[in-house]
Amino acid sequence: MIPQKKGHIVNISSLSGLIPGWMQVAYSTTKWAVLGFTRSLRVEAIAYGIKVTAVCPGIVDTSIFDNTTLLDISRKDFKNQVPFKPMNVTRSAQLIIREMLKNKAEVVFPFHAKALKYFYKLLPGTFESFGKKDVVKFRKLIGNNTPVSH
Repeated sequence: MIPQKKGHIVNISSLSGLIPGWMQVAYSTTKWAVLGFTRSLRVEAIAYGIKVTAVCPGIVDTSIFDNTTLLDISRKDFKNQVPFKPMNVTRSAQLIIREMLKNKAEVVFPFHAKALKYFYKLLPGTFESFGKKDVVKFRKLIGNNTPVSH
C-alpha cells in the first residue's frame, strides 16, 4: 500500500472494544487493543495515502456463539443470555463496505450497539451498575455465587 500511496485497512474490533465487556474480560481486552491500534494507525497511515477504519459491531449472526469455548454453562443457556437479535452477516458486510467507502474512522452497528455506546458515554456509573447485576445473575445461573463488590 505504501508504494501505491493508497489503500484502506479495515480492522474488526467490537462493541466490547468501546464499552466494558463483563463476563468476557479476555475478549474485551483484545477488542480494546484492536480499537486503540486502529485509531493510532489511522493517524499515521494517512501520510502514506492509506485510510484506516475500525469496525465495532454489536451482535452479528456469525459462528462465534457455536465456536466459543464455554465453562460451567450449556450452549443453550449461553445463547439465551444474548439480549439482542443478531444482525445478518451479509447485511453487516454491506454496511461495513458502505461506511468504509465514506472513510469513516469507526463503524458501529446495529442500533443496539449504537445505543449501548451512547448510554455508556452518558451514564458510565449506571452502566456499571447494570453490569454488576448481570454478573451476579450469570454467576447464579452457573452455580457460582461469588459476590460482586459495590
